Order: sequence, then structure tokens, then C-alpha cells
Amino acid sequence: MMQTYPQLRTRWTVSYRHRCGGGETTSTHLDSTSAVRQRHAFAAERDWLTGVRITEHTTTETRTPIAMDDLPGDGEPTLPPDLPEGAHQAVRHFRFDNAGPAVLRTGDDVRHYRQWIADQYDRGSAPYWHFDLSTLAVLDVVLVRYARDITLAELPPDLY
Repeated sequence: MMQTYPQLRTRWTVSYRHRCGGGETTSTHLDSTSAVRQRHAFAAERDWLTGVRITEHTTTETRTPIAMDDLPGDGEPTLPPDLPEGAHQAVRHFRFDNAGPAVLRTGDDVRHYRQWIADQYDRGSAPYWHFDLSTLAVLDVVLVRYARDITLAELPPDLY
């Protein structure tokens, strides 16, 4: 069976406000720390901008194999995961390992998609399907999102 391990992804945003008022402007999520430094420098050197800040956004994704019998029952909602300390969002969904949609929100969605695959396999017009449904692993996916303001000095070096 597949190992369970968390995968981390960190990205950053740079935000600032106009001195004359108005709302806050925030960049899109940036993957490169050099892009964060450039965006920060752009905002910091302009007299009419204030409150320049960097926010670090980290998402932890954990995929755990789950048996079909352990999925939420017919019509039952998917229970949300516990919200770890320091996190601002935790969500759960399901998916098949290396197949199908990236997000199946309920046990019903998983069963429906699995049945759709079985129906496609049984069709005479789909001879290219050589698929053993017993090898189709279902994953319980938990995403936990954290956000914290950091200083320019706390920004890690660019690895690119």
C-alpha cells in the first residue's frame, strides 16, 4: 500500500496600500523568492505606497489510502479535518491515485466515478480500456493552509 507523507508548497504574496487611501493591493501568489524581492523593492521605493508586507502561504497536502468501505456513506457529507494550531483552513476531499478528477468531494462522488469507469470498461466500443478496478486506489486528501507575515530578511534564498 502507498505511504502517507505530507507534501509542502510555499508561496508568497506582497501587499501594499496607497498613501492617499483606498484598499490594499496584493500580488498574485509568487513561487520565486527573487520575484518577491523584486515586487517588494518596486513597492518600497515608491513614496506614494505604504504598508509594504510579505505574506508566506504554506499548504500541506497529505494523501492517505482509504478503503471504499471507509468512505462516508450514501448521502453523508465529508467530515472536515481538525484545524491544526496556526492554520487558517483545513479541507478534505477524495481522489483516485493517478486517475480521474483531482477533487471528489463526497463518498457518493467517489462511488459514482468508480461506477462510471466500470461502465466504460464494459462497453464494447472501448476495447482500449485494460483496467483492473481492484488496483484503483482511493486517496483521502487533506489540505491544510497556513499564512503568516514575514520580513524581507526571513525570506529564504532563491533556489532557481
